[in-house]
Amino acid sequence: HNVVEADIIVDESLALRTSHNIGESAQYCLEQLDGIERAFVHLDITANAFSGKLESFHSKYWASAEAIDSFSACD
Repeated sequence: HNVVEADIIVDESLALRTSHNIGESAQYCLEQLDGIERAFVHLDITANAFSGKLESFHSKYWASAEAIDSFSACD
């Protein structure tokens, strides 16, 4: 069993409830994958110089209100 960690950058203008739903949905979807026991999802509004983990990844998923729909396959 594996533990995974994901960082998602969301638009700072998103409501807290929307951002929370994105993070929770991502966690649920990841934990449905075979071999994933636990997923930790972190939300941030920027990839800044103090986030070493975020700097090491060049492809980012910028979440918007429409991003919630991308998790509908996990329902």
